[in-house]
Order: sequence, then C-alpha cells, then structure tokens
Amino acid sequence: MHRLLERQLKRTLGLRDGDGLAVLLANLEDPQVRDQLRRGLPEFLERVDQTYLQQERDLELRNRSLELSTEELTHANENLRRAAATRAAILDSLRTTANALLQSMGLQPLGEGEKDLEGLSQLMANLVEERRKALRELEQQKFALDEHAIVSVTDAQGRILYANDRFCEVSGYHREELLGATHRIVKSGYHGHAFYEGLWRTVRSGAVWHGEICNRAKSGHLYWVAATIVPILDDTGHPESYIAIRTDITGQKALETRLQEHQRFLQSLTDSMGEGVYALDAQGHCRFLNPEAQRLLGWSPLELASMPFHDTIHDHDAEGHPLSSEACPILRAIQAGQMYRSENEVFTHRSGRRFPVSIIAVPQWLEGEVVGQVAVFQDISLRKASEQALREARDRAEAASQAKSDFLANMSHEIRTPMNAVIGLTQLILETDLTELQRDYLSRTLASAQGLLGIINDILDFSRIEAGRMPLECEPFVLEEVLAQVASVIAVPAFGKGLEVLVQLDPRLPSRLMGDALRVSQVLTNLAGNAVKFTDSGEIVLSVDLGEDGQVHFAVLDTGIGLNEEQINRLFQPFTQADTSTTRLYGGTGLGLAICRHRGGWWRCPPG
Repeated sequence: MHRLLERQLKRTLGLRDGDGLAVLLANLEDPQVRDQLRRGLPEFLERVDQTYLQQERDLELRNRSLELSTEELTHANENLRRAAATRAAILDSLRTTANALLQSMGLQPLGEGEKDLEGLSQLMANLVEERRKALRELEQQKFALDEHAIVSVTDAQGRILYANDRFCEVSGYHREELLGATHRIVKSGYHGHAFYEGLWRTVRSGAVWHGEICNRAKSGHLYWVAATIVPILDDTGHPESYIAIRTDITGQKALETRLQEHQRFLQSLTDSMGEGVYALDAQGHCRFLNPEAQRLLGWSPLELASMPFHDTIHDHDAEGHPLSSEACPILRAIQAGQMYRSENEVFTHRSGRRFPVSIIAVPQWLEGEVVGQVAVFQDISLRKASEQALREARDRAEAASQAKSDFLANMSHEIRTPMNAVIGLTQLILETDLTELQRDYLSRTLASAQGLLGIINDILDFSRIEAGRMPLECEPFVLEEVLAQVASVIAVPAFGKGLEVLVQLDPRLPSRLMGDALRVSQVLTNLAGNAVKFTDSGEIVLSVDLGEDGQVHFAVLDTGIGLNEEQINRLFQPFTQADTSTTRLYGGTGLGLAICRHRGGWWRCPPG
C-alpha cells in the first residue's frame, strides 16, 4: 500500500500505526469494524479527492515551469550576475573600510584575497568593538582631565563650543553664558595686544601654543592659568577648531611673587653688604656672586659658573702651599654638614694676587642632604697688616719695657748699696753723744734715707713683677703669725698718730694655710701702711674671712679720708696717686697698690 494512502486511512479511521490498519482490514466482517469504516469513509474519499486535485495543480505547475522561455532564463542569469557584482563591490568597500581602520590602529591591512563576507563582517565587528573600547577609555580620560583641568573647545573663529565644569567653576560663569561667546569674556587686560597676536599667529599656523595667561573671573578677581592650545586641522591642513587645556596656577603665581620679593630683598641686602657673598652648588660651581664678591675676586658669576670655585679661587693655603679640594677645610666642613669659620684662609684674585680673608661658610640642605654652600668673606689684608704692625710695636714696647725693667733693677741695686751704708752709718752716729740739734738732724736724715730705701725697694719689686721674675711660693704658713707681723710693722706709726689697730679673723678659718706668706705679708703691709698714712684718727682693721667658694678674703679697712669715683678708677696704676697736686700732704711713688695688684697669689686650706 502506498504510504500516502496508508497515512490517509490511519488519519481517517483514527489509527495510530500500520498494525492497527492490518487488524482492521482483517476483521471487515465485524459489524463494529464496518460501522467504523462507514463513518470514516466520506472523510477518506474527501482526502483522496483533495490529493488528486493537488496532484493536478502540481502537474500544471510543472508544465508551466517547463514552458519558461530562453529569454526568462537569460534574464534570471543576468540578475544573478548583477547580485554577484554587487556582493563583490560590497566586499571591496568593506575591505577598504577595514584597511583604513586597521591602518589608523597601526595594524596590518587586509590583502586582495580577502573575499569572505562573513570574515570581513567579523573583522568589522571586532574593529567596531575595539573602537568602542577606545571611545570608552577616551571618555574616562576626558573625565579625569575635566576633574583636573580647565577645558574648552572653540571653532575656528574662537567661539566657545564646549566648556567643562572646571571652566565654569573657576571663571564663575554658567555654561550657558560661555557657550557661543569668545574667551574675551574672561580677558583681564593684564596682557597687551602683542601677547594675543602672537598666540593667534601660532595656533592659526597649526602649531601648539604654551603659555601663562591672567584671566578675570565673573566676580572681578584675577586668576592665572597655564594654558596649552591645540589646533584641530581639517583635510586641507587648516584649523577647524581649537582645544584649550588650562591649569589653575593662581596659588603658584602668588608664591612666585612672594619668592621674587624675597629674592629682591636678599639681592638688595647682599648688594649693600660690605662683604663678599657667594653660593656654590653640590659640584662646587658658583651659582651666585654679589657685587662686592665680584670686586674682590675679579670674576663675574657667568665666568665662574663653568669653573670649579675651589680650583680657581682657593687653591692655596695661608702659607702659600697648594691646597687640593680633598684637603680644603671649607669643603670638608660643608660635606660634614657643619659651619666653617676662619680668618686664616687665602683667596686668589683673577689677576693672580692672593689676599687673606675672613670667611664664614654654611651648608645648604635639601631633604636632609647637603646640596651646596653659602659663604660670606671679607678681605682682611689691612687688618693683617695692622696686626703685624701691632705685633712689631708690641715687640718693640716689650723690648723697651724689658730694657727699662733691667735698668731699674740695676739702678735699684746700685742705689740701694750706698743707701744701706748711709742708713747704717747714720744709725751708728745716733748711738754716739750728740747735741739735741744734731740728733734731730740725723733722725730726719735717717727717716728720709729709710723712705728713699722703701721707694727703691718698690721700684725693684715692680721691675721684677714686670719682668716676670717674682715667683710665688706655695708653702704652709700660720695665718696669725703673718697678721701679727703686719700689725707690729704698722703699730708704731699708727700709735704715733693715736690710731687703733684691730685684727678680725673668721672662726671657720684653719690655723694653717698654703701659699706665699712673704708676699701676703708684703701686700697687707703695703695696704695697711697706706691706711695709716691716709688716716688721721680712728682705727685700722685687718679682716680675714672664709668665702662660700672656699677662698680666703683679706680686707684692710680704715677711717681715713676716703676716695671719690675718679680716684678709685686711677688706683692700682703704677706711679699714680689719688692726690696728684703739688701741694699734697702725703708722699710716695704710687707703686704700692700696683705692686699689691701684681703680687696676688693663691693659697688654700690643707686637706683635713
């Protein structure tokens, strides 16, 4: 049975498979089967009829197709050829577009053999995706740029086509106020016509312009920007628009202004200084010379900038020996981060003349590292010459003083010998029988001779002190014995004038001290003698105290005539007295206090 007939029977009779149809045909005698066939037969016949009709239509179609003329076939072939040519043109166009994109991305272009439409389409899709990623990255970069920089885009006539939020924020204008306007809206008037003329000449030539511009915000305050203006060129090479990228540098300009003012102040300060000032970098090259330094050295800053400063200026020491940079005390101190101060360095003038300098050099620091030095120096040739002259004068004075001291010492010895003889012989004569008048004359002669001998002894002691020939001893002595000796010496003249002599000792003082008892006695005797000489009534007090610092303090107090401020200032000077008039009541050479001053020794309490 034909499969189409079998399918129609199963559908009409409601059978599911071919086995059911066979069972049905085998049981045709069954009344139920016959009823089933009777019910499905009309539908079956209808389906068979439709099948025959469809077959006729198919035959008619087939006949009509076979009747197509040769002209129709030719026309169809021509359409197919046109479709193929169109497809080839599309492929070529796609390949050209793809190559342009590949070249713009720096990739290898396609060859002529690339004819696959699907492959080209895939390539185009990949390129579009790459371009989409690039655009996304560009948007991100634009966002970052907008956050930091002031960005605007203008057309060829300078009208603003785009202004980012930063531009609006800094200028104070709304975007609607900026769009369509030119940058004259923020013009400050700070720059002249030539400035803007040069700017436009640069960008209209297709070159990028860099510079700093002072603008005025809507509120009226000025602000500075560092600007870069980039021209966008058309196919003919002419600018069709401009992109301006600017950074707000108002704070930086304010800092620069303060720095310039500070530099001008320092410049005026160093220019007015009477000392030379120089600054060196870390390599030892000169970065700054003030006018005085240029005068002293004979070089300009530009000339010294290319030469090592040390090798040019400081290559010899004070003795004239060559001085290497490794041994230079200035460089060594600076490298150690220390200040250097000296008056024993020598600089060399451009002419080759060397001169002594007084110099102070300090290191310059940057982030914890020494990056150079600044030094102030002065020509001390005149001072050195004056010091040399003073040394020579001092040597001559010391030689003269030594000669004087030697002369005084010799003369004192020479005079003292006959004076001792005069005193001795006078004392012997006084022991003989004499008249009252003779005894009075000889007593006066003896007193005058003893006074003259005291003067001679003072001159001898003073000459020894000046010559440094009076050594001090350090031996134990009993303080009370020394004071008793002094008191006994001054007692006779003091009692003769009706004066009382008192001795006051600090109870904390030990009985024995270490020192030069003879010099202590001489000093106290001299001071006490002066006290007796200048006191007409009252008392003389010898006072000895133990100070908090452990030193022993001696004092001689009297109730005499006293001294005014001017006389006090002249005390302790050789051959000087408080009363210098020719009618003074008290004699003497004035050497006593000077000798006391130079005889100062030291003594201390013994251990325990």
